[in-house]
Amino acid sequence: MITEDELAKNPPVQNPNPQTPGTPGVNPIVESFNQGTQGDRLILVMVGLPARGKTYVAKRLERYLTFFHGCPTKIFHLADYRRQILGAEQPLSFFDNEKVNTEKRLQMAQIAIQDLKDFLSQEVILGRVAIYDASNVERETRKWIFEQLKDHGKVIFVELVCYNEAILEENIRRTKLKSPDFKGREIEDAVNEYKSRIALRQSVYETIDEKVENVPFIKIHDSGQKIEISGIHGFLPSRIVQFLLNVRISGQSTFFFSRHGQSMYNSRKQIGGDSSLTELGKRYAHALSDFVEEQISKDENGNPRRARLWTSSMKRTIETARFIKHSQMGKDWVQMRQRVWRGLDEIYAGVCDGMTYEEIKETYPLEYRARSENKLTYRYPRGESYLDIISRLDPLVH
Repeated sequence: MITEDELAKNPPVQNPNPQTPGTPGVNPIVESFNQGTQGDRLILVMVGLPARGKTYVAKRLERYLTFFHGCPTKIFHLADYRRQILGAEQPLSFFDNEKVNTEKRLQMAQIAIQDLKDFLSQEVILGRVAIYDASNVERETRKWIFEQLKDHGKVIFVELVCYNEAILEENIRRTKLKSPDFKGREIEDAVNEYKSRIALRQSVYETIDEKVENVPFIKIHDSGQKIEISGIHGFLPSRIVQFLLNVRISGQSTFFFSRHGQSMYNSRKQIGGDSSLTELGKRYAHALSDFVEEQISKDENGNPRRARLWTSSMKRTIETARFIKHSQMGKDWVQMRQRVWRGLDEIYAGVCDGMTYEEIKETYPLEYRARSENKLTYRYPRGESYLDIISRLDPLVH
């Protein structure tokens, strides 16, 4: 919107500490949101015994693909179909391998698969990702699913394998006991029944074997300790593999976010820049250090808790974190060891860097109006948009 002539006519603003943009990342810049990858149809089919983290991983993938890649993504959870059609409370025998129960489960799978096909066909041009979440532990079941879906998109099986009893016990007690299936049940009674369900599926479990099944797959062992891939090609499938390399179904982390203290530019209502903290900002930095020491570096029982510190490369964030202690914990751990990420930097305002919003409104009224109408997609002249920030944040979540 701003021409070179307009830029030449406007004198430079008083911006003694300009922000300098980082080197553009290798990721393609997302030009519009929620548009997916052009024409791509991906179908991720979860595989694994109960309590292996299939639903957790499916939900993480859904959020990642939707937010960072703009892909319309939907999970088709077979257990939800069972609860809707038959009710949540089913006898243990429902999960056995008798023909009558196998046929019931197949009927629900057919309904879920049809809904999945309908979802994939809603857009002709834009890409979509569908996730079919069920145990799918039998080879014949996977063969049937592949035949049903192979003409509707690229099918990738995602198998989670886990034999670590501590992880399984944690998953059962942390997630499965909250299921509608066990509402109102005694804890130990519910745990024992769920383990009986696992035993029933274990008796027919056939892991994916590339020598027998010629299908693309990703196999994750023991919460990421080992990963196998076969037949994975293309940009988005490769990003999915990289994301799954860093997903943990146990020992989940808590993130604490903090704004930086007041900077010199904040006090003058200037945007961007790379200025230092004011006295008020320094007081905030001290208060943040106290909070970290009392609330983050210790658990609810007052015992030391390991934690890391990430900041952007801006002076104001580094100075905000400078009073946080970095004590040695054991031989190999430095508490709150700092890592500076350029990808966490504030949005770069380009030619508007260091200006106030009033100055932008007066100097570049068309730009001011365009930003007001759509902050998400608006890109500052010679600067960034919030979609650009989403793109450069992508590597940080891996």
